[in-house]
Amino acid sequence: MAARFPMVFVVPAASPLRSMADLTAHLRAGGGKVPFGSGTATYRLAIEQYHLQAGVAGTHVPYKGTSAAVMGLAAGDVAYSLAEISAVAPLIKGGRLRALAVTSRQRLRDLPEVPTMAEAGIPGHEVHAWVGGFFPARTDPAIVAKVAKAVLDVVRSAEGTAYIESLGGIPAPMGPKELDAFQESEVAQLRAVAARVGMEQE
Repeated sequence: MAARFPMVFVVPAASPLRSMADLTAHLRAGGGKVPFGSGTATYRLAIEQYHLQAGVAGTHVPYKGTSAAVMGLAAGDVAYSLAEISAVAPLIKGGRLRALAVTSRQRLRDLPEVPTMAEAGIPGHEVHAWVGGFFPARTDPAIVAKVAKAVLDVVRSAEGTAYIESLGGIPAPMGPKELDAFQESEVAQLRAVAARVGMEQE
């Protein structure tokens, strides 16, 4: 793995919702009918994980990709969404979206005023998009090790760190065994969320 990219819960700038507490209260009052958008199953699962933790629900509106979901939110077609920071930072800074919370463990350098989910009252909701490299299963282990070392050397360098951070990411160097274990954990967690909200049947 090279990097993780935190996600941001966002609402339209014109929305009266100004915190995750506001959003949670709005969803409780909405009886599961408040629309939310997502462009991929991963983002929807991260939103559904919040729903489960907060004991609320919304109505999913699917989009063909993150960009379409973000633009639908900015247009006010849905009430809230979640996307990685690189997809929403320009719209937040441009005054079209409002950030409610970030899903990283610490606040982000580019959005220092935005609380983490833990600070916003939803502890344990730490999710990221992430970037990792993969080979076909039968690749010579020596080749995998050589390429992994080269990639991780770059990620750990000052230039690599600066580049990842310039994209809104967090350097997260992991070797093949670490990434394998991490991926298994991620899949198990997301599969459990999918089963609880019925996505496995969709």
